[in-house]
Amino acid sequence: MLDLMSSWTSHFRTPPTRLVLLGMNAVELRANAMAAAAVVYDLNANPFLPFADQSFDAVCATRQSTT
Repeated sequence: MLDLMSSWTSHFRTPPTRLVLLGMNAVELRANAMAAAAVVYDLNANPFLPFADQSFDAVCATRQSTT
């Protein structure tokens, strides 16, 4: 599972078998205990994922509510 725009926490109650984080803050990504790996990457600067095709079975992107 690739978790896009990830941070210090994941939104999974049960972690996927292998969770890879992609986000912009290295400190926050390192604090995510569910992650098997983390990639610091700015999709705004380069809107292409830095992974080979078919690297993941699933991709998620969630947003934390501000209200």
